[in-house]
Amino acid sequence: MPSVLESVARARGMQHLADLDFKRSVLIAKSQGKTQVEIARAARMSQSAVSQHLKQMQDIAFPPDGFAGASPLEICERYAAGQISTDDLKSQLVAWNFTPFPQPSDIFDDGPLPPPGTWAEVEEALSYGYLSEELYEAILDERDARGLG
Repeated sequence: MPSVLESVARARGMQHLADLDFKRSVLIAKSQGKTQVEIARAARMSQSAVSQHLKQMQDIAFPPDGFAGASPLEICERYAAGQISTDDLKSQLVAWNFTPFPQPSDIFDDGPLPPPGTWAEVEEALSYGYLSEELYEAILDERDARGLG
């Protein structure tokens, strides 16, 4: 049985995914010519609330074809929420084209924050408990075996 804090973390992750799914659905509806009034009715909210949401959605990324998420962290969140299988998680993280991020040359230099799409997101997912150590190592091993390390 998960601890109360693990339950909090899992619920927050699921809330984040639901928010992403909602925003993407609104953007898709808008791109298909649906009016704000139609979207508002479907979302059970006011047209002005839909308008405000649309103004804040310019930076919402969509998953690349064949991937469950728009980032490595989102893929891990979907796995932790039970939305994708272990095999799907592994294959997607092995295939992901990670953004390169050079390590600082000085061990005392934290350097800048990593940009989106780096391996640091998988490490973050590990720290959140979205992945086990064994699964993390298996993904690393597979990437290394394919020369993607």
